[in-house]
Amino acid sequence: MAPFIFFTLATFALKYIFNPLMKRPVELSFKQIINSVLYPASNPLGEMWFIITLFIIFLFYPVFKWSLQWNKCIVSVWITALLLNLFFPKDIEILCFSQVAYYLVYFYSGLLFLKFDAYKYADTKCFFVVSLMFFILFNILVLPGIFLNFTGIAFSVALCLLLSHYWIRLFSSFRDYTFQIFLMGLFFQMGIRFLYAKLDTELLYWPLYVLSILLALYMPVLISKLIQKIESSFICQCFGL
Repeated sequence: MAPFIFFTLATFALKYIFNPLMKRPVELSFKQIINSVLYPASNPLGEMWFIITLFIIFLFYPVFKWSLQWNKCIVSVWITALLLNLFFPKDIEILCFSQVAYYLVYFYSGLLFLKFDAYKYADTKCFFVVSLMFFILFNILVLPGIFLNFTGIAFSVALCLLLSHYWIRLFSSFRDYTFQIFLMGLFFQMGIRFLYAKLDTELLYWPLYVLSILLALYMPVLISKLIQKIESSFICQCFGL
């Protein structure tokens, strides 16, 4: 919650200063700040819904950890999470309860992936080809979204594992800072977007597009490493370190 509060307030301040340039202007009031916590969709930094969702899911982590000791519990919890994904109301916005119910099954499946060392099976060319074929197939067929999501996750994992064999250091420079990239990357992409709008030339679209991705990946890593050198626990908590 520390990064959530810090980045919410920081974004309020930035958007208030540059309100005329914003697609979603803010009103710096106590009511809007409270609404940004209770209803993250109204947060000035839209991606904060994910932080609240992750926070509430982590409140269930002791239950998940306990359930992993017995196979019967694993099956029961996974089926319960699946039913919540499929049938929980989709329009409960307060504290992202609908999103929590939707993503529980993916979070718990990730714990199972780790518990049973499933990466050993995913780290093969055969699994990569099969996951790609199913991912393409489920994009074509009209099936419940959960099929597409799981095959998309499987394909992404297989692709990353395959690439790591040929480009060993591909992910090593930022693998420990993915949360910070999530928190800060958008600011650099917004900066490039403003620059593109100011320059007003389509010739620069693709160079600036690539630049926005690189800046969003590596600037948060650089900032995080500088913050860690300060050795302030309070500042580190604000940035999720």
